[in-house]
Formats: sequence, C-alpha cells, structure tokens
Amino acid sequence: AFTPDGNWKNEIFKPVMVGFDEDDYTLYIFNRWGEHIYRQTDLNKPWDGRYNGEALPRGIYTYRIQYWGRDEQGLRWKDETGTINLLQ
Repeated sequence: AFTPDGNWKNEIFKPVMVGFDEDDYTLYIFNRWGEHIYRQTDLNKPWDGRYNGEALPRGIYTYRIQYWGRDEQGLRWKDETGTINLLQ
C-alpha cells in the first residue's frame, strides 16, 4: 500500500528490482476495471497515484512488470503481476 497524500511519507509506488536489465523494464498500472492508467519504462520515475494529472481514488490497483531478469536459469524474460492498495 502507499498513501500519496502530501505528507512526504510513503508517497509513491516504486518496485524494488535486483538483477535485471534497466533498459528492458516496463511497469503498467490498471484500475479495478482493467483500464490501463499508467505506463513507465524508467525505474527512477515511480507512480504517484495520479492519472492524467488527477489524484485517483483509494482502492486496489493491479500492476504488471515486464523485464529481463536473472535467476538460477540465467537471463530470461519475466512478467510479474500483483496488486497495490492506494490509500488517500
């Protein structure tokens, strides 16, 4: 969960990534109806809970991260999904 409410604490959603190629990273955020609302290819630019400049309502959002990552089988394409709780 994160709380982009302007108090300077827990303001952003930024995945922690280890062992991956930064040139091949994409983060997608979707709302509860599956509408694509955010896309970023720069890990240093986290999501601030906004869509088209407007603060989104509290709720559960889905993320999808696609990247080249290393594991015990070597370098391979990965596709991770999960949910994030946006609290206001």
